[in-house]
Amino acid sequence: MFNIHETIWAIINFLILFAVLGLVFYRPILRLLDRRRQEVADSLQQAEDARRKAEEMRSAYEERLRKAEQEAAAVLARASQAAEDARAQAVARAEAEAGRLLEVARETIRRERDQALAALRQEVGSLAVAAAERVLRKVLTPEDHERLIREFVDEVGERPC
Repeated sequence: MFNIHETIWAIINFLILFAVLGLVFYRPILRLLDRRRQEVADSLQQAEDARRKAEEMRSAYEERLRKAEQEAAAVLARASQAAEDARAQAVARAEAEAGRLLEVARETIRRERDQALAALRQEVGSLAVAAAERVLRKVLTPEDHERLIREFVDEVGERPC
């Protein structure tokens, strides 16, 4: 049955137990939860700071990378221009050398042709005089002989070759 006396004592015991538990366990548990909450908040703040710092480092890295790419492109452009300039200079030197060699060859050919023509004129003149001398040996005087040679050389020299 229901005993009111026992029920009142049970309620009083329950309230005393609740007060003791509140004094002994509730405040330390609240402090522990507050400390844990603060640790979580600090960890979140540190994580946010680390993320922000990582983002700044990434931005700085990307900027350095962009500058390095620009510098590499500039170096390649300068190297390409230097190679083109060197090629142009080499071509110009080769053309100048070829022109000089061509002029030397033309001069050598002209000189050798003149020498060959002079030698040919002299030889033809000598042969003609020798042939004429045989025919006219008794009729020509040395002066006539010289005159005939000069006339023949002059006549051969006037003809185009």
